[in-house]
Formats: sequence, C-alpha cells, structure tokens
Amino acid sequence: MIRILFILAACAPLLSEAAVRPNIVTVFIDDMGWTDLSCFRGDHVKTENIDRLAAEGILFTNFYVNSPICSPSRVALTTGQYPQRWRITSYLNNRRSNLNRGMAQWLDPGAPVLARELQKNGYATGHFGKWHMGGQRDVDDAPPISAYGFDRSLTNFEGMGPKLLPLTLKPGQDPSTPGRIWQNAVRLGEGVTWMQRSHITRGFVDAALAFIEEARGQEKPFFVNLWPDDVHSPFFPPLDKWGDGGRRAIYYGVLDAMDEQLGPLFDRIRNDPELRQNTLILIASDNGHETGAGKSDPLRGAKTWLYEGGIRSPLIVWGPGLMSQQAAGRANTTSILSSLDLNRSLYSLCSTGLPAGTTLDGEDLGPTLLGREKKSRSAPLFWRRPPDRPGFGHGLQEDNPDLAVRDGRWKFLVNYDGSDPQLYHIGKDPGERHNVAETFPKVVERLRASLEEWNSTLPQDAGFPKANGKPVPTSKFINPIGEGSDPWVIRDAKNKRYLWCFTEGNRGICIYSSESLTSLGEKHFVWTAPEDGPYAREVWAPELHLLDGRWHIYFAASDGRNENHLTYVLRSRDEDPLGSYELHGPLATGDGEDGRSPNLWAIDMTPLEFRGNRYALWSGWDAPGTDRQFLYIAPLRSPTELSGPRVRLCPNDDYPWEFTEGNGKGRGLNEAPQVLQSGERTFVTYSCGASWLPSYKVGLLELKGGDPLDPASWTKHRNPVFQATEQTSGVGHSCFVRSPDARQWWHVFHAKRDRNPGWRRAVFVQPMHFRKDGFPEFSSPTAPGSPLDRPGGERIHRIPFVGDYSIPEFYPGFWPWHEWSYYGHHQMIRGGTHGPLLGSPRGQPVNLYRCGEKLVLNHAPAPDCNISVNIEFHALDGREYRSLRDAGILFRTSGPSVGYDAQRGYFAGLIPQTDLVILGATDGETWRELARAPSRVEPGKRHELEVETRGNDITVWHNGEKKINLQDSTYPAGTVGLRIVDSIAEFSNFYLESRPPAQPPSRPAASRDAPALKLEPPAPSEVGAVLLSGGFLGDDLGNWLPFGGNWRSRNGELMVNNAENGPRLLAKKLNLANFDLEVDIMVDDESQAGVVFRVDHAGTGIDAYRGYYAGLHGAKQRVMWGAALPGWKEIARRNTPVAPDKWHQLRVEARGESVRIFLNGEKRIEGTDARLKAGLLGFRSLGNKARFRNLVVTAN
Repeated sequence: MIRILFILAACAPLLSEAAVRPNIVTVFIDDMGWTDLSCFRGDHVKTENIDRLAAEGILFTNFYVNSPICSPSRVALTTGQYPQRWRITSYLNNRRSNLNRGMAQWLDPGAPVLARELQKNGYATGHFGKWHMGGQRDVDDAPPISAYGFDRSLTNFEGMGPKLLPLTLKPGQDPSTPGRIWQNAVRLGEGVTWMQRSHITRGFVDAALAFIEEARGQEKPFFVNLWPDDVHSPFFPPLDKWGDGGRRAIYYGVLDAMDEQLGPLFDRIRNDPELRQNTLILIASDNGHETGAGKSDPLRGAKTWLYEGGIRSPLIVWGPGLMSQQAAGRANTTSILSSLDLNRSLYSLCSTGLPAGTTLDGEDLGPTLLGREKKSRSAPLFWRRPPDRPGFGHGLQEDNPDLAVRDGRWKFLVNYDGSDPQLYHIGKDPGERHNVAETFPKVVERLRASLEEWNSTLPQDAGFPKANGKPVPTSKFINPIGEGSDPWVIRDAKNKRYLWCFTEGNRGICIYSSESLTSLGEKHFVWTAPEDGPYAREVWAPELHLLDGRWHIYFAASDGRNENHLTYVLRSRDEDPLGSYELHGPLATGDGEDGRSPNLWAIDMTPLEFRGNRYALWSGWDAPGTDRQFLYIAPLRSPTELSGPRVRLCPNDDYPWEFTEGNGKGRGLNEAPQVLQSGERTFVTYSCGASWLPSYKVGLLELKGGDPLDPASWTKHRNPVFQATEQTSGVGHSCFVRSPDARQWWHVFHAKRDRNPGWRRAVFVQPMHFRKDGFPEFSSPTAPGSPLDRPGGERIHRIPFVGDYSIPEFYPGFWPWHEWSYYGHHQMIRGGTHGPLLGSPRGQPVNLYRCGEKLVLNHAPAPDCNISVNIEFHALDGREYRSLRDAGILFRTSGPSVGYDAQRGYFAGLIPQTDLVILGATDGETWRELARAPSRVEPGKRHELEVETRGNDITVWHNGEKKINLQDSTYPAGTVGLRIVDSIAEFSNFYLESRPPAQPPSRPAASRDAPALKLEPPAPSEVGAVLLSGGFLGDDLGNWLPFGGNWRSRNGELMVNNAENGPRLLAKKLNLANFDLEVDIMVDDESQAGVVFRVDHAGTGIDAYRGYYAGLHGAKQRVMWGAALPGWKEIARRNTPVAPDKWHQLRVEARGESVRIFLNGEKRIEGTDARLKAGLLGFRSLGNKARFRNLVVTAN
C-alpha cells in the first residue's frame, strides 16, 4: 500500500490572496502500517524527514483510506468517489483475473479526476511513481497516464508510459549481475530505465524536482503525485540496511531508505521561502501493512482486511504558510475523514470547480486540514472487501467481513448474508476486541440498513454470494481440457476412440488415446527424435491421418535452427496407430519442378482430398531466409511424397488483420491450414497474425473453382472467422472432428494462457455448425471456466472404486492411466519410482508454465468415501525443500481444467514450507481456505494423507494423526484427484474406498418424552462452598441417578460402557442454578462425553432429558455446548484438539444466563442462554466409552 504525501494550498476564504492557487504535492506510500513512522510511535526506524514535517504540521489519527488494497484506494483518492462505482474493487491484475473478479481493466478516463480539473485551472500536473489504475501484466492497451490530466509522468511496472524498472541486489551477490523483476512491463509504454530497486524512490523524486522547477519557470502552480512503490514487497533495501535479513528487518530497511530519498523533495520545499508559504503536504498510506512486515499496533488486521489495521492510515498535513500556527506540531485525534474528503477538499483549497454534472462522495474539510476546525465528515464511511480476499489467509486466520461502515464512534462489520455482525465502539476499542452487537441492537439495525442501502447502489463484483458451490454436472465439461500448442485430434472409428497427436517437448511425438473428446487420455510415445541431425530439434505441429490403410504423421523439424525447418512424415508399419513408425522425408516443399531447388522452409502440412485427388497444404517461406510465411499447395504422389512444383495459394497481406501486429503493422503471416468440408463446399481455415501475440486469429479460404492448384480457384473471406475475446486470446491452429455419435462438429484450437508475448498455450474444444448453405459458423471462443455440454454420445463411465494402486519405476508403468485425466503442462508429469511424479519437468522444458498440475479420476465415487495416498516431496529447481508449496488430494471435485484453481471442489494438502495441513475449496477460479493445522512435513520422507467424507463432515489425517475436522456443505459430491501447487511430489499407494451414506442413530426417546424430576428447591450456599468433590473410589453410586448405560466406579474413576444411546448419571438432590464445575474427562476418537446441568426432566434415550450439555467430541475434535429442549439445539461449538485416550480438564461456570466453558485451562466458549434456570447436574456420554475423575463442584 502507498502512503500519500500531499502538498496542498488552501482555498481563497482560508488563504491569503497569494495562495489562491497553492502548489499540491501528494506522496502515497505503498503498504505502510499505521504505526510504522516514528512520529506515529514507530520504534523500528527513525523516519527523520517525515518526522520533521510532522513536527511543523498536523497528525491525523482518524484518517481512513477507502479500500484495504492498492488499486481501489488510489481510485478513491484520484476521483473523490467510492472505487466500486468504477468497478475497481481489488488490485488490478491480468485480464482474466480482472474479469473473473468482476472488475474493470482500468480506470475509466471519463471518471472525475482532480488532476484534469487542476490542469484546466492552469496547474502543471505530474505523476511520478506507482499508478496501478490501468496498464499492468498483460493489460497493454490501457489509456496512458496523460489521459487523466497529467502533463508529465514517470511510473513503475504498473502503469502506461515512461517508467523505472527495478534491478535487485542482495548481500553477497555480484553487483555486475543484478537480478531483474517485472521485465514484461517494458512493453507498457516507451522509455524504460533500469535502476536498483533500493534507489527507485530517489529516481521518482529527481523527476518530480525537475518538473517542479520547470513549472516555476513557467510561473504555474504545480500539482505533483509522488507515489513510490516502497514499502511494498519484494523488499530490496540498500545493502547496508538488510539487518538480519529477516522479512521485518528488510522491510524497515526499505522504509528507512525511502525516508532518506524523500528528504531532497521535502527540503526543497521547506527551505524555499516562497514554496514554504504556498505549499501544503499530506503524507498517508494507501492501506495497511503487509503481514509479517510492518505494524499497526494496537489495531486489528492488516492489508486487505476491513478491520482498522487494513483501512486506517497515518496522515500528516504540512504547510506552515497556509495552516493555523496554533495547530502546528499537534495531533488531531477527533476528526474522522478519508481519501474521498482529501480529494474534495483540494478542489476548494485550489479554487477549482468540480467536474460538471458530477457528485463526489467526499466532503469539503479544508478548514480541518488546515487546523482551523476539527470537524469530521458528516456522512458515514463505507467499505466493501476485495472480492478475492474472503479471509483465512494473508497472515490472519479468520473471516474477512464483507462490508463495513464507520459512523461517528461506531464501526459495524457484517457479511453479505447478514451473518457474523460485529459492532465496535472505536473510540474506546480501536483494536476491535469487544463485539457489542448484542448490547446495542438498535445501533446494529441502523448501521446495517445504511450499509445495505449503500451497497445496493453499486455494481457487484465476484465477491458477492453466487452459485459457486454447485458441482459441474457430469453432462458438462470445462475448458481448457489440456495444455499444448497446435492440437490435432482424429476419430479412430474402428476402435471407437479419439487419437490426439502432440509434440513432446519439441523432441518427439506422442499420441494420446481417449474415449472422450474432452479428455486427452493415456499418453503413448510413438517417435523420439535423434540426438542430432536435420530433424533432431524443434519438432512442431504433428498431425495424424489414416491414408491408404496406414497411419501417417506429418510434422516439421529442424537441426535447432528455425531457418532449417522442413516437413517429414512418419508411416505406421501396420494398422496400429500406437505401434512403430518409419520416417520419410524431408518432403520437397521448395522451388523448382522437383521442389528442391532449393528445398524451403515448411511447417503445418495437412492433406486435402478433392474429387478423387490428394493434395498437401502447408505454410512455407517464399525464399531462403525471408521469414515470410505463405500458404502453399502441391499434389501428393503418395502419402509420403509430393509431385509437381508448389503453388502459392494467396497473398498473406490482403487484409490488415492478417499482419503480425494487426491493423496493417508488421508483416503478413499465414500458417496452420486445415481442411473443412461440408457437402459440395471445401474450405480451408488458416491462422494469421503473430502466434506469440493475443491477436492471433483464424481466416478462411473457400475453393470455388475446380482446380485446387489454381490460385484463382480460391476466395478469401473478408473478415476473420474466429478471433480473440477479452477472456480467450491468441486463438488459432484449428482442427475439426465429429462427436462420438457423429451428429455434431467440434472445433479444436489452442489459446494463450495469458496475453504476454510467448507460446504458453492450452487446448480448447467447442461445438460449431454449418449453415443450411454449408458455410461454417464458429461463434466466439469459449471462456475458460465456462461449462459446456459434452459432445453427443460421450459416455460417463462408472467403475468400482476400491483399489490399491502401485507404480513401477518406469513410465507409464502399471498405473491405470486410462482411468485418469491430467491437467497441466505435458512435461510436468511422468512415472516416478513408486507412482506418478507431478511437477518435475521431463527433458528440456518448452514454453513451460505452472498451473497447479493435477491428475483427476475420470469417474466419481460415492459422496462418502475414504481416500488415502502417500506423498513424497522432491527438490524444486535447485531450491531448498522448505521452499515448496503444497501437494495433496482433490475430492468431491467436478469441472477440472487447466489452471491453479480450475476445478470445483475441496483440496486437502501438505505444505512443507510452513509445516501445515490445509483444507479448502475452489470454485473454478479462486481458493478459499477452510482450515489449517500444524503438522511436521519432514523432507525426504513419504507422508500418508487421508481424507474421510461423511455427509457434510470432513476429516483429514496426516501420518495417522487426525489434524482437521469440520463441517462444510459447499460441495456434496464429485470425483477425486491428486494435485500440486508450485512443488514436485510423487504419489503412491493411492487408495479409495466408497462408503454407504451414514445412517442417523436410532433415537428411542427425545426430551419431550422425558418425565419431570422431583426436585427440591435450590438450597442457598455460601459462594465458594464445595458442594461435591473427590474421586470415585468404589462401586457405590447410591447418590446418583442413572439413565441408561452401564456406569461403574473404580480407583477414583467413573466409567461407562454401552453408551450408544447417550446415557446420563445425575447427582441426587443437587439442584443448582449458579456453580463452578471441574472434572477430568477421557474419550476415544469416536466418542463424546461431558457434563449435563440444569436438568429438570430425564428419561432413557439420546436426548431424553431437558437440560444443558457441555462436552468434548473426540471424533470431531471440538468443545460443544447445547440444550435438549425437546430436541437437541446446539448453542456454540469451538474446534480444538481433543487427543484420544488422554485426560482433559473441563470447567463449566454458570452465572444466570451466562455460561463459560474452559478446556485444559483455556476458555473455549462464552455465551448466554436464558431457557433453563436450575436443575440437577451430572455426566453424559455418547459412543464407545468415556471416563471421568476429579470432580469438584462449588457454589456461586
């Protein structure tokens, strides 16, 4: 997050005539905590330069930014309006991520921008530093910063235009070989300067100082944003400020260096008499600190959270010539204001009119900023959490409320569905520790109504509740179905299967066999290139065709130099497409009658059958070394030999969209011809433009004459027939195949994984059709993650699901690969020593990318099942074992596709780098953590991970120890799989056992059937008097009333067997209302046991009583409190470790309506319930067995 330094001038009523148009400088610092500056009680570094301004200015302690994350926070300050109005609700990322989160790609230039209005009013306007309101990652068509009213700009990797990009250096690193980060940003505007990240703030300051001098020379007031990307991670302070090298130490090293580098800017203004009199400076932060780096004590939360630590920022206002001298050097601890109000106040302070027809959300608090008043904004402040930050992560293990409002002394937070309301008196409780929502219900309802009204007027984003928890039906599938470039698939009708043909790391050819068109299936290596020679490298675009009773694979290859690419063909030795092949070629694709005078560059060959004749189409160069690609055709003498000279079909630059850079820029390029025939019509699709850019697309030729070798017989369609959308770009290299029932046509193509230049691609399939006149209709590319109906006739298999699979040392071994589908880069899976090895590149990686590689069973087991697997982590890219992320089990999963969270369902995994077991859910786009537990994940060992599902109950074990147990109803069913995230792991001894649905236990009696007890009135006792104590030394239980079970005492312990129906043992004549009770309890991992109290009805049966129960649940690892009223009503629960067969001390304190429950000395539950006033107390158990000892009951 960025702190803001504003240099502001006051408006005419407040300022002298000379200061009607004061200079404005804003410094917005990135990700700094509320108490990081030494003037805000920070104790790690002395921020001398900022402190000097604070000593002469005003500190505001109740200042807020309008989002807990960078991009929307900047939008609020820039526009004076809530960022939700402009659909920027989290940090701007790549296109797909922005779309998935329901966000815009950049700030609309039509938004009201303060700089533009100041520019109209004669100001020189400059932005120097982080922008992050458009133009980042693959969003390379955002408006330039100048479109928002800035005369000059210099930004970082997250903005369009001239920029400073960072070099990195660590202690001990050779200074002559610094690292580079964010290199892809070089294309986001002209003018890139590389400099050490530790000095970039000074680079922005120097540019700002030069701009200020230029403005003064023109006698213009200036408005300058100075927005460094310090102190955002990654942290690279100067080498002398690394401290111990820990995250917090280097963070404060960056903060210290940033303060030093801001000094020249502050000194220039402070020491110039004219500037000192006519300049106002505000310093703030765009959101809270990163967890583990800065701090915001005593505030709760951090960056991305709606608690105070995420949204409250330090604010310093400096301007000796403009401010009240009585306020200088003091803190304003009462005025509540926000970035919205800074924006609105600057219009007045600068005597500048508001944008026409615009209403700002900020209020004019100019007099407050100048120390003349101490007013607060009158309207409440509202917040909505970023859609990708639901909580349980980013350093905090709790839910992030969806909405928040600050209104005067009150702060209210609540979820969209109204759950978990929280009300805090911020004046008394700035740390938000004491929720008083139940104490002030009228305040809650008032603030809830205003919050809901505000939120209802704004555009929604992906954080709103939606139908995510629904599995993808088995009748549908999700794209992309696999990774790869230049996909080719053919229907093997004889064997009722599909055969996919791909290059394997550009060094060989594989055929995948699958009964499904939506899954690649089992991999078969059919040809490996030699170690060297003319076809040893760059094996591209293989196509498999059945010609004259034999299978033929056309492909291009070279000796490693692209200019030497030629076309070859493999011919099967028999009718088996998965058998051995013999090599032919290179084919004669060059000039001259023989095609070899000289032989020329040729790729993407495909055959054409027309009126009994056979031809070959390909993409080739027009002359040696030109790199100009055209479409060519020649007759085929046989499937392995061309006859006759080649003929160029058409120019490659008839239309501007065929050029590599689009709009007639670059050069024309045609490649990847594919034949498509419908009735009497013959078409050829081709790909054009630059295959490495998002603008890659598909054009269309039609054979309208009778001779395919005559260019005049071909007509080119005027427009592309298939091109990129915002969600799916770089589409091309198509092929076409029928569905299993032969009733549908399907379009197969590749698309880019991102919009950055390169060849990282994935495979898509989607339906197409022909019009009545035979013309093909392709529609638009399907979006990743969108469910589509499966091809007609595609079967959904059902198989038994109990099995124990082992894998030999070689690939593919005996793992039943045909029952599984892999989603990830094709070089990131292979057979390990004992089982599938995911994440370890096979051979020389080509266009490698990580995407949460997963292996998914094609068929869904019963919803209730046990799944176990052994996991062994391997080293990753030479890094230490502790740098690995996670590996584990997918379950109740549907709709898998290529991508990190591209599946719907649950994931339980192990994380070596943090020694954790985790459990979470994905919705096809995002991850939501549900629970985590510490557990040692030792290097070099196999770890057994097991998941058990029973209805909504999910349990996770690690090496035989129960680690997580919770209830979640998001996904009721689905298949299972194995998954890694940025790690390498080998899986073995996979076991899956389906279980019948759990049957509810019989309930012979309920509390409504329990007879009333004859109770004596509660006897008065002195507070603290011991009413019952000691152990159970014999079998005499005469002072107790049993209701079911076999109770006995021995050696100071009370035991019960036959506890399936929840037996109870009540103390006679101990009718109590208020008391303290302590007892030791032992349960196994399938039972529960505890105490009942205030019981006034009792019978035999699970819930055959009326009273409270507080106890331990061994199976679900929790403490619980509830009542049988009739029927069981749970009041509260708390997940906590309950070690089986060990003693645990349970303590219950009952005071009127209030009940507190402790386990082993720690308070686990506190609440109120007024339904039961007094009654007997005793013991209760449910399950196999339980033991009790050391009972003490005292009056209270």
